[in-house]
Amino acid sequence: MLRLKVILSMALIAVAQTASAMDRPSAAVRLFEDVCLPIVHETLPPVLKESKGQEEFSEGVLKSTKWYWPHLPSGFSVEVTDYPGGLIKCEITDKGQVLSLAERQAFEKQVVSWMESRMPMLAQETPEPIESFEYFNTWMTPQFGRNDRRRWGVLHLRYSAEFDHTTSLILAYLRKRPTS
Repeated sequence: MLRLKVILSMALIAVAQTASAMDRPSAAVRLFEDVCLPIVHETLPPVLKESKGQEEFSEGVLKSTKWYWPHLPSGFSVEVTDYPGGLIKCEITDKGQVLSLAERQAFEKQVVSWMESRMPMLAQETPEPIESFEYFNTWMTPQFGRNDRRRWGVLHLRYSAEFDHTTSLILAYLRKRPTS
């Protein structure tokens, strides 16, 4: 009976790990929504309110405040950088635990669908292929030109094999700093 329980426990752990691994793209999209989307709505996500970020200084002047942590369900890591003046970058990346080819394809489709439903204020601007990138897609504020400082958006990119196929989803938000 004990042996059966051990085998059953091991099988359940294997199934849970497989299900978790198979759902990495969905977990990464949820992570982006939970951490990065609140910034667009002028609020800080709860995780940033509950912890003190690492302040970085240059010549005695505050350069940025950063938060960084791994997200185990997706295998992605999160980095939020808050620059003086209100510029905020929120990035999730699979560096260190790169998505498989099937996961990359699923993630691309999920991100496109998510952007259409959750960030309709942005317009998709897929540029020409860029060297060092296997995949590059952007969604930007359509009312502002490329050099306008009010322009913000989301970048979805994957580096080439030279950089281990690392995938990132980045919110570059260039508005006033969220305070609540």
